Amino acid sequence: MYLFRVDNRKFAVGDVINPECNYQDAFIEQEKKDLEKILDETKAIPFSRKNALFLFQELKDALIYSLRKGNYLYAVSCSDGFRYDMNMLDSILDAINIGIENYQVEAMCHSYWKHKKTHSPCYEVMTQQAQVKAVICEKAVFDQFKKEYIACNNFSVEKTSVYRDLFKKLYIDDEYNILAHLK
Repeated sequence: MYLFRVDNRKFAVGDVINPECNYQDAFIEQEKKDLEKILDETKAIPFSRKNALFLFQELKDALIYSLRKGNYLYAVSCSDGFRYDMNMLDSILDAINIGIENYQVEAMCHSYWKHKKTHSPCYEVMTQQAQVKAVICEKAVFDQFKKEYIACNNFSVEKTSVYRDLFKKLYIDDEYNILAHLK
């Protein structure tokens, strides 16, 4: 199965991507630091989120994430990964912000690690490394996507030409030859 990685670093096909291990250091808000601390204390995987490489299962989710960060989009593969609903983290962060008791926040974190999901999941796959199978796009395409996405009154990823073009290249034309293993 191929996944998607949004990254600021430039890689070539065949390169191995390792975690940057610094995303948590960029947190300004204490609530986000608290969330990551509780998640690490309750973790159900053999490594810390701080030492994880985050991948997306869906193209649309990777594109949405690119609005915040990223210069490159890669199709990648990994040998092992742990899949969780990233939107659960927003719910946990909301609970922290409104002052929910710690034991309740911890229970929510346990639910995250038990693969509970929201009504509209955004799956992140955590692993410790991934291999680049294709370079899908660079910053100019992300900038075009951002312009189109904001121009859509309902913020629909699927209505952007960037999404439609990439979807066609990936899943219909197999331009990046990532579907060959399915044939």
